[in-house]
Amino acid sequence: GTTINNTLIRFGSFNDVGIGVKADNGAGNTNISRNSFANLDYTAIMFRDGSHHNSVVHNTILNTGFRYNEGGAICIYASPYNRIGYNHIENCAQHGIDQQNFEAPASGGNLIDWNYIKDAMQVGTDGGAIYAFKRPLYPDVWKFNYIENCGDPSDPARISWGIYLDDLFGKCTVNYNFITGGKSGIMVHGGRDVAVINNIIKPELGDPEWPGNYGVQIQSTDDGDLSANVSIRFNVVVGTLAGQG
Repeated sequence: GTTINNTLIRFGSFNDVGIGVKADNGAGNTNISRNSFANLDYTAIMFRDGSHHNSVVHNTILNTGFRYNEGGAICIYASPYNRIGYNHIENCAQHGIDQQNFEAPASGGNLIDWNYIKDAMQVGTDGGAIYAFKRPLYPDVWKFNYIENCGDPSDPARISWGIYLDDLFGKCTVNYNFITGGKSGIMVHGGRDVAVINNIIKPELGDPEWPGNYGVQIQSTDDGDLSANVSIRFNVVVGTLAGQG
């Protein structure tokens, strides 16, 4: 297909559709700003297949993914150098912001900052309000995001984190984020070259019989891939009961 560049999508309203806006086939410099999205079957905004240098700012996104119980409010699939900032995201079946780097010729280099994400991972497990999967080519920065009530802290079978760096995801700086509510704060799962600095994490008090409340959790993958070169500095963790800070 034809690659479309330099597109402005602004002051729109997207309701009761499958996907609100999708940019793929290497689309670049798409600006999606000051739109409202509500009741999306899958996701509000999706970049994929090498879409790059796009901007998603000052949008309101409510109620995504409940028809199929999958997808994120904003999905970045194999697409580098995008900016996701100043968005209000609330009530997601799965992730608030979902970055997938598998089978990507170029990925990463994304800036995710100043987003408010509330009530993500409402029906899913093993995810996060901000979630990324597989190692990118370029380094990410995630900063100044406010994350509230990710997952269901009353159900020990529902595992979720405010920020989740999954399965070898790396080259990422996670700093100055505020995570409150939910079961756990930040997970680094087999990550490489990761910095977790100056975050404030206040997980809900959990079930004393299930040691699942973590401020920052580092572990190897199921295949035995170890996390490496992970720097954790100057974080504040308050409120864990059964697990570790």
